[in-house]
Amino acid sequence: MRYKIAYSPGECRETDGWMQVGATHIERHGERRLVGELHPGVLVVEGGRVQTMLSFGDEVEPLPDDMHEAFTIPGTQAQIAADRFGDLVDFAALSRYFDGPHRIRNELPRGAWARPTWTACVVAGRPVLAVRATHFTTEPGSRTLVCELYPGILVLEKYGVCSVLTYGNSVELLPPRSDERLAMAGGQAVSAAIEFGRHMSSQPGAWPPPRWARGRT
Repeated sequence: MRYKIAYSPGECRETDGWMQVGATHIERHGERRLVGELHPGVLVVEGGRVQTMLSFGDEVEPLPDDMHEAFTIPGTQAQIAADRFGDLVDFAALSRYFDGPHRIRNELPRGAWARPTWTACVVAGRPVLAVRATHFTTEPGSRTLVCELYPGILVLEKYGVCSVLTYGNSVELLPPRSDERLAMAGGQAVSAAIEFGRHMSSQPGAWPPPRWARGRT
C-alpha cells in the first residue's frame, strides 16, 4: 500500500509487525513499484521482494526530489533484508581478508562466522539493527553499551567502531545472562566488517590478541 508522506525519503515507522518505509527509489520499467534502500546496498521492493544493489541496481532509479511516498512491508521482509545485509557485511570482511598478500585462498580465518545475529527495527525514524550487547564502557560519565560484533572489533552504541587495541581497556563484560541490546546503524556494521578484515589480513593467526577476553560464548 502506498502513502503520501511528509517526512524524508528513507525514513521509516514501525507498528504491529509492519514497517512503513519511505521510498528512496522506483523501478524503471513495468509496474514502477516503489523501492526503499533499507540498509546500505539492500533494497526492499513494494510487494514483498528483497534485492541488492549489485543485482537490481540497474532496474531502479532515485525517486524524484518532489516525490514523497511510502509503502508498507511486513516485519518478516524487513528481517530478510537485515539478514541479506549481514551476508554482504560478512562478505566485505572476508574480501578484505582474502585480498591480503600471500593469503591461502581456500582457508577461512579463525572466527570468521562468529558475528552475532541482529534484528531489524526502527529508531527515530531510521532502520537500524538491534544486537545483544556484550560489554559496557567503564569511563566516567554515562554508561554506554558495546557489542563485540566481530572478534576484537567493538561497536559502541551511538559512537562508532573501534578495536580492542584502542578501547579494550575501557570496557567490561556484561553478565552472561544479560539481554541488554543496542541499536546499530548499518554504516557501523560495515565499518566493523572492514576493520575486522584488515586486522585479520595484517595479523593472520594472531587476531584477536590472545590477551583479549572475548564477550561472546
